[in-house]
Amino acid sequence: DGQSRAAELEMQLSDAQSAIEEMESGLRMKEMEYDRRVTELQREHSRKEAYLLKLSNAAAMKEAAEMRSGATAAAGTAPSPRSAGDASTPPSDPDPVSAAAADLRSQMEFRETQVAVLTKEHGAMKTQNKELKRRVKALLAEREEMEEAAAKLEERLESSGRAAQSLQEQVHRLSSENRRSQRNAPPNVDVHDDD
Repeated sequence: DGQSRAAELEMQLSDAQSAIEEMESGLRMKEMEYDRRVTELQREHSRKEAYLLKLSNAAAMKEAAEMRSGATAAAGTAPSPRSAGDASTPPSDPDPVSAAAADLRSQMEFRETQVAVLTKEHGAMKTQNKELKRRVKALLAEREEMEEAAAKLEERLESSGRAAQSLQEQVHRLSSENRRSQRNAPPNVDVHDDD
């Protein structure tokens, strides 16, 4: 009876250790998945920030180039100084003010278009940023849940460890008792009837 009890306790101990290993493996897998998802989100966010910065720099460079070319064009359309006695020479541009105004209007339209495009992209990036923040918040909440689950699992592991220790002590005690009882048991004596 002691041996069957010891075998039963050893089986319970083995089952408890298998369950502990399975829980630890599951926890490690969840932690790896969480780390992978956070890294993926961070990379995606960095790519989008770099793209927005690139667009902003390109727009600023284009605007600066246009301002330089506009200033050069305006200087080229300025009326050349004529002497008072040279009335027979026609002006090089019949209406330099109109040309400068048209150029200015063109630049303003282009800038308005740029502002509209950048505003639209800014809105899209803002929406994406909100979505990323929401996803990160959800992941952080999930991480918190995982940490709570890990703490509970750790408590269970400690409890299982104590139970395993107790089972080992019981198995050892039962084995010792079984050996003592076998040593102290009277030897089996065969009784033969002599007629």
